Amino acid sequence: MNKSMILPSTQLCLILSMFFALVIHADFYTLQPPTYSEVITNPSSSFVRFLIQSLAVVYIDLFVITFGWAGIQMKLQDFGGFIFQCLFYTIGIYFVIVLLGYQPFSASKILESIGLAKNMWCIKSLVFLFILLPILNKWCESTNEKQQRTVLIGFFIFQTIYAWINMATTFFVDGYSGVSFIGLYLLGKYIKKHPKNKYFNLSSLSNFLIYTFICLFITISSFISQRIGIEYVPFRMYSYINPLVIIAAVYLLLGITKLKIRFKWLKPFAVSCFSVYLFTNNPNIMDPFFVHITKNIYNNHSGVYCILIITAFCLAIYLLITLIDQLRILTWRHVNKMLIK
Repeated sequence: MNKSMILPSTQLCLILSMFFALVIHADFYTLQPPTYSEVITNPSSSFVRFLIQSLAVVYIDLFVITFGWAGIQMKLQDFGGFIFQCLFYTIGIYFVIVLLGYQPFSASKILESIGLAKNMWCIKSLVFLFILLPILNKWCESTNEKQQRTVLIGFFIFQTIYAWINMATTFFVDGYSGVSFIGLYLLGKYIKKHPKNKYFNLSSLSNFLIYTFICLFITISSFISQRIGIEYVPFRMYSYINPLVIIAAVYLLLGITKLKIRFKWLKPFAVSCFSVYLFTNNPNIMDPFFVHITKNIYNNHSGVYCILIITAFCLAIYLLITLIDQLRILTWRHVNKMLIK
């Protein structure tokens, strides 16, 4: 999965998607969504938190759609690199935690580190998607625009009715699944292959405005629903398979990719973007460190100052992991050379 060949604007989409992952974990994951009492007693703070979550909840949809947009070809060597990247952080972090004395060694934890437990949903979903990439890419090449449009419309209607509205299926898992990733990937391929479609052929500003309006609608509807005691609405609004969230991700992608970005320094941050996710979503890192530090910031600061500190904290984490990831990249180069020989 060679991100070095991706255009800077597409690299920015990958970077932003994983930065958004940090943001939502610093918001709803750390503090939980604002409750009815919080909305009543502190409406301004609750509204801002709903807004931040609305802007960032597109992260995984944007990430996968960008893969389709970029037309990433997953060769065996690239797939091996992805597996190595996942193991480097899952098993690597666990061994570091054990060596530092934070946890005793456990064989079951090793099994969890390679995904043999009900965790690491994103890694498993991506592996599932990458295994099917040759078939999906071939299908996109051998079908016309009408056929692709028909399949995508059918897929997302089915997902919306049976997975988002009434949750009558188990294989979509509210977007935490490889099945949902297939639809998102094909959507990205379709948008890139048929840019003259009237719904996609808009100016960059128009795309950003659509993204903004959708985020405001999700925010306002969630805030009002929580205020009148209907907690079900925010729960469904911030689902990854909410069609509004998917549409918002599409128009954010279109807005960014139509910008004339020529920053070469984006490349290392794009190459290491998924490492940011792997590092911060590791159970040995997320609750003991990330959540703990974030809660301390919330408890000691408020208002705009708190938001600025949280933003700086997330940016610092992204930069730190990008630097750490250079070790993973260097190690994989040596391992890959050994395997080729």
